[in-house]
Amino acid sequence: MIEKRGEKDCEGMLKVSDVAAVLNVSTWQVRHLVRGRGLPAYRVGDQLRIAPDDLKAWLESNQEGGTDA
Repeated sequence: MIEKRGEKDCEGMLKVSDVAAVLNVSTWQVRHLVRGRGLPAYRVGDQLRIAPDDLKAWLESNQEGGTDA
């Protein structure tokens, strides 16, 4: 399914290298997360783009452990 985004939304899309830097992992690992772990991404030609809100939601849904106070 292809989701259309407005032009303004597309400006903030993250490259695989941006997400790798945020998560402190390799670009290969980010691609693996997209393919097998459900990290939402959009294909633009031969490149992947990740929406910041999608990354945040994915991180929250894949959080392990908790903060027991």
